[in-house]
Formats: sequence, structure tokens, C-alpha cells
Amino acid sequence: MEWNARPVTELASGLFSVVVDARTEFASQWAVFIRPAAQRVLVLNKLNERLPVYTKGHPVSGLVAQNVWVVTDAQVAAGALSLAQQNNVLSFTDGPAVGGLKMFMAPGPLVISDWTLTLADGSAPVNRLWLLIRYVMK
Repeated sequence: MEWNARPVTELASGLFSVVVDARTEFASQWAVFIRPAAQRVLVLNKLNERLPVYTKGHPVSGLVAQNVWVVTDAQVAAGALSLAQQNNVLSFTDGPAVGGLKMFMAPGPLVISDWTLTLADGSAPVNRLWLLIRYVMK
């Protein structure tokens, strides 16, 4: 029997996904984000470095999010969230609630590099927040 493993570059046309736990993977930025303020900003610099090992060596410009979900315990409206990468800004819509967590979805495309997640409702307590990212490697 022949084992036929294809290089990742041949799989690059597929759709990949990753889950980012903002509280643990961006701990310093999270500490700033959870402080009450009129508007909260979570800086996700070098987010591309949090992707799986098979993305290493791939040009950052070719790592493109097709969909981004935010799952959080914060009881906020979808319009209170936005995600930016340079001048590109994504707006969120409501998704289904799951076990006390709210889910929001934004369609891409958005290059996965330095992102900024903004929560306009700074009064809502936030204890957990995850980003679910579906992306392609171009």
C-alpha cells in the first residue's frame, strides 16, 4: 500500500478553521480590554502567528478569513462589535445563543494579521471571548 501525503501547498485551496481564546492567547491585551470604558478595544497583533504550523512560511497576505465568529458571555448587541484590520472593518450580525453564550458572525474577507476587536458597549461585563475563524490560504 502506498502512502500518498500531499504537501500543504496542494491543500491551500481548501477552507481551514481555528479557534482563538482571546483571554488566554492575548492575556496582556485581555487585561486592558476587560477594564470598564466607554469603548473597549482588544488588540490582536500578529494573529497570523496563532494559526497552525502548516501556515508558517505562507505569505500573510494569503491568509484570508472568510468568516469570523465571536462567541462571548457578554450580553451585548451585534451592532456593538466590530473587527478591523487596517482600513477594513467587518460588522457583526446576531447568531444563535448557546448555553448562555452569545454568538456573532461577520463575513470576510479579512487578511489575518493585526486585528482590532472593538466593543462599543463598555459597560457590559466580559469574562470569556473566543474567535472562530474560517480561512483560506491563497
